Amino acid sequence: MSVAHFGPIPEATTPRGCLRAFRPSAALQGTLGTVFPYSIMASHHLPSTGGRSRSAVARFLPGALALLLASAPVAAAPRSAPPREPATATAPSSRVARGLDLLARQKFHEAFELLEPAAQARPEDKRLAHQAYLAGLSRLLELYKLKRFDEIVSLGDRVTTLEPDDYQSYFARGRALEELKRPSEAIEMFRRSKEQGSREFVTRALANAYLLMGDFPAAVSQFEEIVTAGKAKERDYENLGVASYKAGDTEKAIQYLGKALELTPGDAALTALLARYTKEHGVQSGYSSASNAHFDVLLENTPAQRDLKEKLLVLLEQAYLEVTNDFGYRPEDTVQVVIYPSGGAYREASDAPTWSAAVYDGKIRIPTGETHVPDEALQRILQHEFTHLIVERLGGHSVPAWMNEGIAQVEEKREVPWAKPLLRRVLGNKNLRGAFAPLSTLEGSFIGLAGDQARLSYAEAFYATKFLLDMSGMWAFTQLLSDLKEGTEPGDALKRATGYDYPDYQKKWVAELMEDFHLGN
Repeated sequence: MSVAHFGPIPEATTPRGCLRAFRPSAALQGTLGTVFPYSIMASHHLPSTGGRSRSAVARFLPGALALLLASAPVAAAPRSAPPREPATATAPSSRVARGLDLLARQKFHEAFELLEPAAQARPEDKRLAHQAYLAGLSRLLELYKLKRFDEIVSLGDRVTTLEPDDYQSYFARGRALEELKRPSEAIEMFRRSKEQGSREFVTRALANAYLLMGDFPAAVSQFEEIVTAGKAKERDYENLGVASYKAGDTEKAIQYLGKALELTPGDAALTALLARYTKEHGVQSGYSSASNAHFDVLLENTPAQRDLKEKLLVLLEQAYLEVTNDFGYRPEDTVQVVIYPSGGAYREASDAPTWSAAVYDGKIRIPTGETHVPDEALQRILQHEFTHLIVERLGGHSVPAWMNEGIAQVEEKREVPWAKPLLRRVLGNKNLRGAFAPLSTLEGSFIGLAGDQARLSYAEAFYATKFLLDMSGMWAFTQLLSDLKEGTEPGDALKRATGYDYPDYQKKWVAELMEDFHLGN
């Protein structure tokens, strides 16, 4: 979550679905006399504190799935070579014979390099193509076990070309791309794998990939296919509940989380998450909705809130135009906004801290009822929180907090009034400069920081991001977000955008700030 004006709230959940093992087909196992057991587990966070300290769960880790290979040894293949006559009839016999012998001895790399060119030279020889495909697919599995994912991507197209109607090479390539943190390409491979015949574990991989990419409606669709087929496990129901909630259907989310809890009674994390969704649904059960082209607003059905409705829709549209014009990106889906009549209702539904003016946690949530919020201030809040949504869409969940909060403050289109005096006081006093944190330490949530340090971190975030934009421009910033979404480490993405690594960038922007403040060293 991200909070307007002062500090972010940690992301509520990340998917923790456990994905099906990747095994070769029965045909491959029969030919080679071996089984390759691959276990695949999704990395996850618990959706609530679950009895832990809040700081222990405040940091949002990147959503890429961790692929863990089982340690079971590979069984030896039969030593006898498979029949060769049909495969060698129209290809150089010695080359193919050597390749088949290597295949029988599980020398898959060498076998593939001999058989694949021969198969490409004789496209009418389907059995030879199949033998070459088995060698190539087995090589992909070897590389997978060795965690040489780049090589899988490089080799994968050559393997797939031999048998484009088989799902397995697409699936292997999807797993490698997922590990390389190239999620959009991984989704395409999983989709193509599924096109060759729907299989539960392929659908699950695709569903989880969509969930981690933030395409929640697509994730819901894939998970519901698994439910309809009667193949759903506890983790599928849990992830389907999270995806449904993120897609805006809290009632369905409660239903699916309840089913997950039935399958794993006593799970503290699930219990807490279900309680949170249920509480939010209860707070908002009597709310009415209002919509325009880009926003769906929920608010209490009272005269005061109804009077606010039309003004809010206008201000939201202004925020949409301001922010999307800057980023050059417009979300295709409708953004959900919830307006609460009091700070108490807001905090009860969102678990937001008492000092927050608004929060984005997949929905924009704003309390408005207890005190009058001037239109100008409300406009800034909306632009700030809507910016968090855009950053999430463009950069995923790996955007450093300093950058996320910095750009959200920049998009308020004002100088943060308290930031410059605070930084001037800290930088101008050598005894206080130790509190000035390097940006590399401000990648995680600010929520665990003490009040003074949090305020200083927000000030640093604003000016460090403003300096980045002044140096490189918004286009470079959006490219930086794209790099982060594809798995580039923040320090590497920053260097690509600015030419400076973290330490040099820190020196550069701080020196610029001290010059602006007319401060000496």
